[in-house]
Amino acid sequence: MRKSDFCSVILVHIGRAYPVHIADCIQQIRLFNSEDECPVYVVSNEVHRDRIQKDLGRTPAAWSFIAAEGLEVSEEHASFRMRATVDRKGLTYFGDFTTGRHFYLHAAMQLRRLTNVFHFEDDNLLYLNLRSKLPVFQHHYDVGSTFHCDYHCIPGLMYDRAPDSIGALCRYLAANQQLTRTNDMALVAFRREHPDRIQPLPVIPPEFAEKHTSRNSIGKTTPDPPGYSSHFDEFQGGGDAAPAGRLLIGTSPVQGQTGGTRSLLNKSAFYSCPNRRLDRRRDAFDRLVSH
Repeated sequence: MRKSDFCSVILVHIGRAYPVHIADCIQQIRLFNSEDECPVYVVSNEVHRDRIQKDLGRTPAAWSFIAAEGLEVSEEHASFRMRATVDRKGLTYFGDFTTGRHFYLHAAMQLRRLTNVFHFEDDNLLYLNLRSKLPVFQHHYDVGSTFHCDYHCIPGLMYDRAPDSIGALCRYLAANQQLTRTNDMALVAFRREHPDRIQPLPVIPPEFAEKHTSRNSIGKTTPDPPGYSSHFDEFQGGGDAAPAGRLLIGTSPVQGQTGGTRSLLNKSAFYSCPNRRLDRRRDAFDRLVSH
């Protein structure tokens, strides 16, 4: 295969807490993507390496570990880290971790000379052969991310064409760190200022967008409802920018909320998950796939 035909997945987890769902995430990736067509890299602290391997079991899915401590720290990353917010317990602010992941992605892509990299949070499940849709990503995106409204972005799925693509985002993040105070607001601001560098990935089908996405639950509107279903037909599907996940599993203790709350409606989202039904159907390979 040509180099342009390859893609990779990079999962990033930085911090002392262990990523309890990462083994399931890696095994799920391997159900739909072989090692040859889509290598999986985990960027995390060295302390987590052995436990991840143990959780993957005796027949682990193929993956490669990249120690965060060994990655080169760029000038932009160093500037970002110096200004990171620390709370009264000495812990780095959650937003600095979620936004800071992009610097580790950039460094890993440079280290391994990777292009066509996909990134999502390590508690997400993938139901897609990424290489089968790679031409669509390559044709339409430099950086692509799921957005759930015009003023918040939780990147449930991201695509980075090349190190220079995410490098532009990292330079912006370092220069505008005040935007990390609200989780991933920086991606929204980056999109507004550089619409040629980052575009929204589809999260809903076009027919749904025509009927349901003009106003969210708190009364805000979007001037571009079709933007939330862009290229949906070419992908034959879409990703989730958090509303579906929050509806299924509830709130996050990391965000200062009590976990376990079910059926939580994301009021800022321009698509309402109660209007969507989640089905699981068997595909041609007898795998249960969400629809």
